[in-house]
Amino acid sequence: MNAARARGAGARRGRRHPGGVPDEDLFAAVEGGGPALLRVDVCHVIYLTGQESGLLDAESYLASAPDPLLPLAECMVRRVNESHSRQLREAAERLTGEPAQEMWLWELDRYGTTLRPGPGHLVRVPWPSPVATPAALEHTLACLLSP
Repeated sequence: MNAARARGAGARRGRRHPGGVPDEDLFAAVEGGGPALLRVDVCHVIYLTGQESGLLDAESYLASAPDPLLPLAECMVRRVNESHSRQLREAAERLTGEPAQEMWLWELDRYGTTLRPGPGHLVRVPWPSPVATPAALEHTLACLLSP
């Protein structure tokens, strides 16, 4: 693909991007002036979530669908970390029985949440059952943050 066609394709992709702005780093890579774009063939995926880890084969990984609540969950993680750090710290202390100095909501999904009570320490808190709606996710997180 020549540089003009590549830039045109990148610009079209940029218009579909939430910010509507093409990625100049992508242009540089395609045009040869930046990092190389490489194709990666996945054969196995190793995942680490809190204290759990596992290995998935490529077919299972590639066939899986993203969590439908992901966009909302990302906003909720940001909001909780910015505005509810005290409640988050208190919830972690109730769950672990240990003082938490630096507390972050690390992950949030339909199956549970991961808390980061300090450097190098993650605590996975599973929900009693997977949540299916945005309202259920917000309610479940609110219950975690409330004594």
